[in-house]
Amino acid sequence: MLRDARDAEQLFRNLEYWTSAFREAMRAPYGTQAIEQLLRYIALVTGNVHLERFRATIREQLPEAEEVVVTIAEELQAIGLQQGLQQGRVDLLEKQLVLKFGQLPAEVRARVEAADIEQLDRYAARILTATTLEEVFTEAE
Repeated sequence: MLRDARDAEQLFRNLEYWTSAFREAMRAPYGTQAIEQLLRYIALVTGNVHLERFRATIREQLPEAEEVVVTIAEELQAIGLQQGLQQGRVDLLEKQLVLKFGQLPAEVRARVEAADIEQLDRYAARILTATTLEEVFTEAE
């Protein structure tokens, strides 16, 4: 199944074959956790494009595992939302820095792209009063 997960079509072709193994694993001690880890891996490597199709297939062939798939889908959506928010902040800050200070050195772009959300917020606040690029990134002592 791990091999099949990298090729969505192969996964869907062979999923019916794996349902009895899923059912057996779910009855085993810690089987639900093992299935959850497997389904999380599958969801990650197949990508969001196939997640709904995978979920529908699980619902049809292995309805007892649907709750696990729903939980994983929600986790992946939250991660995607967080990444999207952070990337939006990076893009906006870079635009503001270019507008105020001109072309950015590669190391400044790298620093902005490596920053976490809290750092990005601090930089965005400092850009309002900074007169130099260095002032945006200088931490107060």
